Amino acid sequence: MPRLRAACLALSVFAVFLSCVLLPAATARAAGPDQAGLVTAIEGQAQAVGRDGVRRPLSLEAAVLVGDSLETAADAAVQISLQDGTTITMQASSKLEINDFLYKDHKPGAMAMAVTFLTGVCRLVTGEIVKHNPERYKVNSPYASIGIRGTEIGSRITAAGQLVALLSGSPITVTGPAGEARVIAQADFGVDAARGAPLSAPRPLTDEEKRLFAQHVFRRQMDSQRLQMLLQSNRPMIRPGRF
Repeated sequence: MPRLRAACLALSVFAVFLSCVLLPAATARAAGPDQAGLVTAIEGQAQAVGRDGVRRPLSLEAAVLVGDSLETAADAAVQISLQDGTTITMQASSKLEINDFLYKDHKPGAMAMAVTFLTGVCRLVTGEIVKHNPERYKVNSPYASIGIRGTEIGSRITAAGQLVALLSGSPITVTGPAGEARVIAQADFGVDAARGAPLSAPRPLTDEEKRLFAQHVFRRQMDSQRLQMLLQSNRPMIRPGRF
């Protein structure tokens, strides 16, 4: 009998452990921050700053969350892939924010993405959301908003202003803070934006600007099959980042 009572006591303690430790942990994972995508290529140092202000160093396969501010160091570059196939490449000393992302388990009319380019040079290739709900596929900056219908764009932001370029695909509409709009219908053309000045007319990119927006070749990046497996999985893709 003493052994039986001891065994029952041990089982009771174990059950309390499960209910107090493991169950809350599982609930926390299920209610964790929304994941928009992951890092598919990286060189040098980059980090994400979450909505809570916590900084996370990024590495290959690290998670990118809704609300993250992403930053690259002066000698770095990073590429992220969002769940709908949108790809964003950030060059050195660049910063952007993932403001909104709704894709998995959402009807086409509810899908959405919003990104804000803040500094540096970025290249964006659109994914599936823009095909289903282009009105809720938003790319913004302190200087302009960019209307996209399935395309590839480049953005360079300095203290002097922004250059928005159409690199390939469908025409884009660049709208300034005052509401003026410019349509870029031809690849390798761009529009200049600056504070207190109207948007420029679309103009051809210079050879230097074309090189600036050329696709970055990473020495190490995620295998395409593994990327598709992770993006299509319903399991959490969150993986801690590290330098």
